[in-house]
Formats: sequence, C-alpha cells, structure tokens
Amino acid sequence: TRVSKLLKTPEGKEKNRTRVSEIRTTDMESREKAFDEVQGMSMVDPSILHTDAYEILSTNWQKIISKGPEYTCAICIKQEWKTNVLNLNPGKYKEYSKMFNTCYKGKHYWLEQVIEPEIFKNRFEGKEEYICKGCDGYLKKGKMPPQCQANGLQLYRIEDELKDLCPLELMLISQIIPFMYIVAKHKGAQFGLKGQCVLVPADLKKIEKSLPRPCDDNCVISLALKRRLSDQSYHRKQNIRPAKVNKALEKLKEINHFYNNVSVDDSWENLSKESDPELWDLLTNENAKPDKADLIDSDEEIEGNDHALEREKRDTTIPYPTVLHNIDGMSVRPGEILNIAPGEGQITVSFTSEPDWEPLAYPRE
Repeated sequence: TRVSKLLKTPEGKEKNRTRVSEIRTTDMESREKAFDEVQGMSMVDPSILHTDAYEILSTNWQKIISKGPEYTCAICIKQEWKTNVLNLNPGKYKEYSKMFNTCYKGKHYWLEQVIEPEIFKNRFEGKEEYICKGCDGYLKKGKMPPQCQANGLQLYRIEDELKDLCPLELMLISQIIPFMYIVAKHKGAQFGLKGQCVLVPADLKKIEKSLPRPCDDNCVISLALKRRLSDQSYHRKQNIRPAKVNKALEKLKEINHFYNNVSVDDSWENLSKESDPELWDLLTNENAKPDKADLIDSDEEIEGNDHALEREKRDTTIPYPTVLHNIDGMSVRPGEILNIAPGEGQITVSFTSEPDWEPLAYPRE
C-alpha cells in the first residue's frame, strides 16, 4: 500500500519512468551486443544455435505463436491473430451507423447462423467481440467491407438431411451435374482444372421414377451413374440409400427456392395402398399384426414356400451379404445394379447462360 501511494506522487512517477527507461536501454544494448557477436557467422553454422541472439529470436517467436489466429471478426467471421484485431465498439461508427447496422446484426449473429449450437455455446456465447483492422478501416469510411457476411457471403448451417450424403447421393439431387478434369500441379501440392468444365442439366424426374421407395432408412442399393443408359461404362458407381435421397430432396424443396418448381410424384403410395392394403399396413404401421388365418399354411404350401425361398436366395445372392439389405421394402434386389442417366438427352449450359449454376450443382453448400 505504501509503495502504491508512492507511485502516485509526481516524484514516484518520475522514478518509475526513469527505472523503466533504464531497463529498456539495458535490454536494447544487450540485444545489439548479442547480434553483433553473430554478425560474421554463417547462417548454416550449427554453433549459432547456442548464441544469445538465437535465444532472443526463439523467445520472441514462442511468445508470438503462443496464441494462434483464434480471434474471430464479428463482421467477416475470419480467424485473425491478436495483432490484427481490435475490440468491437459500436459507438465508434456513429457517423456511418446505417452501414454499420447493415454489416452488424447483433452479438455473434453471423457465427450463430453457421456453427453448431453446442460449439457456439462453448466458444463464443458471452465472450468479447472483435473486428479485424480491414473491416474497421472500411466502416470508418462508411463503406461495406468486401469480405463481410452482409455482402452476400453469409453462410448457413448444413441441414441434417444433407449432412451425411455421399457424393453420388448428392449428384442425384443436383439440378446441374458438373464434369471437370482435375489434375495435380507439379508444385505446391495444389490441384487444377484441365480443359473446360461441362455443365449438364439433370432431369430429376428420371431419378425419382427410377429410385425405389423403401420403408426403411437402412435400405441400400447399388447404383451406376452413366452418360447414356446404352453405354457399357459408367461415370461413378456406389451403394446409395434411396430413403436418404428422397428425404434430402423434400428438405431442399422446403428451404431452397431453387427447388420450388421440383415436383415429387406421390402416386406410388396410392398405388401401393390400392394393390395390397394389408401389406401396406404391415410395412408402414408398427402396431399392425398379420392375420392369424394367414399364418396357418398346409404342408404343401409350406413345401412350396421353401422352394420359393431357396430360389429367391439363389437369385439375390450377392458377394458381400449385409443386414442393411431389406428385400421386402425394395423393388430392386440387392444383387442388382440400377443404371441411371439423368443427363441423357440434355443440352449443356455455360457459365454465362446459367448464373446460378453453382447452387444448382452443389445443393449442400
């Protein structure tokens, strides 16, 4: 307490300034001396690692990287280093409040739209906000920062129906299928595009008519995506889940305005109900129970059923059997490969004629 009172007096303040100045002068002299000692040494000399100059540089570097780019700008949500951000003070931009309110919607607003709720709560909820120096400079001039989220760059959280779709399943719900040849660059471990990118519009009606309507989400079928159905080769072949594809398409119709004109044919449901109401009830109603009379079969019927089951096993045997195949809920047998060509007969489009080709080709992003 006595020392703190002494520092508040004019004499104490002057002594403190003098002492700090002497310490800084001593540090600068010792730093200059350390670098003068290694002035004539080679950069590849191993002994340079044991000098005071190396220790000074190493200490400074460790101090700099002790905290990474973990400071998020509230305007452009970029991760920045501490030296490149400022504490966000809305009152600083009163002169151009209209532009600031356009870019800043509320505390951590843009981050909350993108990040999962649990992660957002742990990392950002109730924490201090920052603004990068680039956005700060533009807002001081009343201009919209080019990289701010309000400049048409806002991101959205990926829906659960689209999150776990495989590449082929995503292609089935894309209205444009891009074909491009990606090659590895010789330097930099980067990838590049060779030739032109071909954009082929996809007919979703062909996909909808071809895919079965399984009652179980775990049903899996083998599907081959072709350029034409008559081709022997295929562009991509993979096991897909038709139920996931149908649910993802329904979700896109709900949230994506590019899918407002996409129609889903539900006539298959009515046909299934009319053709065999009892079977439909058993497949869709968990509490439904079969008739006891139907469970009692004669010896001849039992023997005939055994032969039919054996024949069905031979027809549907696949090299790698799995419990994911639900034969009762599918119109495609597990061993059968479903060929599909959604772009057959379509005329390719260019970047200029279809400005929205990117959201149509990549609906998840």
